[in-house]
Amino acid sequence: MSSSNDTTVHLRVSVEASQGSRKSMEDYTSVTIEPRQDRECFFAVFDGHGGHQAAFFARQNLWKTIQKQKDFYSSDPDEVGKAIKRAFVEIHTAMWKERDSWPKTKYGTPSTAGTTASVVIMRGHHMFVANVGDSRVVLAQDAGEGLKAVPLTGDHKPEDPLEAQRIKSLGGQIGRSNGVFRVAWNRVSQIGRHRGPVLRSTKMESVPFLAIARSLGDLWSFNPLVGDFLVSPIPDVHYRLIDPRREKFVVLASDGLWNAMKNKEVVHFIDNIEKNVFDMDWKDDVTHRWVLRIHSIVKGFVKFIKKADDKEEKPLLTNQVSIFLSYHQIKLP
Repeated sequence: MSSSNDTTVHLRVSVEASQGSRKSMEDYTSVTIEPRQDRECFFAVFDGHGGHQAAFFARQNLWKTIQKQKDFYSSDPDEVGKAIKRAFVEIHTAMWKERDSWPKTKYGTPSTAGTTASVVIMRGHHMFVANVGDSRVVLAQDAGEGLKAVPLTGDHKPEDPLEAQRIKSLGGQIGRSNGVFRVAWNRVSQIGRHRGPVLRSTKMESVPFLAIARSLGDLWSFNPLVGDFLVSPIPDVHYRLIDPRREKFVVLASDGLWNAMKNKEVVHFIDNIEKNVFDMDWKDDVTHRWVLRIHSIVKGFVKFIKKADDKEEKPLLTNQVSIFLSYHQIKLP
């Protein structure tokens, strides 16, 4: 990716996806390496729900929308962060025009499709991380006595005090279904039977619906009384300067991974593989050997999750996508 007089930093990338036992795949990944001098890179995972449409739309359009924002190429990290936030909201708003073409729900109502979005943007050693939802980005950092897992994102859950306060301040409610806290959907009572416009006299019901507090899509959560979304599209954005001597790799993944493995377990899992097979000769077919090696790591995630889901290693119960990024600083001859 970048170099000094006597070293160069290589960024290794691998991607894995599993549909599990679901009838359809609603999760997507995106990897783009721009042909710029600073080798700008974009990585993202999108965990869709209510259909694949929102996740696919975000995958196709988010990066292009980020690049078009004023000040995205600023040298000020704060201005870059603001540009990324504007792009998330712009993509979210653009889904209004798309929703009519998306399949309706089984009740005949407009689509309830939405998606998480966890993004890593690299410019040399400069990293920007943005997320909505509960897909996660975790960094492995050398702490001197082994690697430590450093979460670069926080899960946006309805039970989080700040998220709950925001949702309730907008007139929303939070309920529980099957033991899980969910943002409630205020919808017409006896949905599917109602005909005609929704009036003040129309009977409504509040149904615990979505287990995340921020997303792209989920347009059902718009509260016209306050002009805002209960499920927010505004991401958390963080900037970090990467030091490849201390910070070894990054994992982006949907909750299919994180529900089965803790952050530190993922980091230790990868670290053990790295230590056991580190036999690289940088002069011998480097790219091919790295690809095979990293691919075995993300494949290993899937096998591990299968064991966690069922001791007989039946197929995964859910969709899962992962992106593995690793830095390696080598001395030039």
